[in-house]
Amino acid sequence: ASSLEKHAISIQQPMNIDELGAVHKKIRKDDSLQDVPLIELIRGSKLVFPKKETPKENVELEKRRKYLKLRAEERAYDNLSKSVAGTRKQQEGVSKMIPKLSIGINMILAMVTMFIVGYVASGSIFEKMEHRLASGIFGMVAIMIIEMTLFIIRDSKEKIA
Repeated sequence: ASSLEKHAISIQQPMNIDELGAVHKKIRKDDSLQDVPLIELIRGSKLVFPKKETPKENVELEKRRKYLKLRAEERAYDNLSKSVAGTRKQQEGVSKMIPKLSIGINMILAMVTMFIVGYVASGSIFEKMEHRLASGIFGMVAIMIIEMTLFIIRDSKEKIA
């Protein structure tokens, strides 16, 4: 029979490691139980470890963490695709130029179209080549004045807005 059985010591309830250590120290202080090893206390029992307390989550901190993670991912992606897509400043510059280029191309095409329309339409009225060319140039100048007026109106509306 072990020393614990002689002294009728038994632990019936679950306890954590700290409590078990305190019980062992009390047993060690008792002169009659000094030869009882800790393994005797643990044998046949089940240890209950204390649960770790998880700190409360800070909502603002979590939002900031997600924002920083997203920015880091964007920077990493930008670094990977920099050689293919160019920088954002380059993309913004191109995107600002596209509407202006389309207006310029539209004006040029409208003038060419009106020259051709004026030249062909005046063919039934005038027989001389000079008169047909003059009609085409007149149509081209007329559409240029109309397009410039529309451009000025659009530009002034953008500045107001």
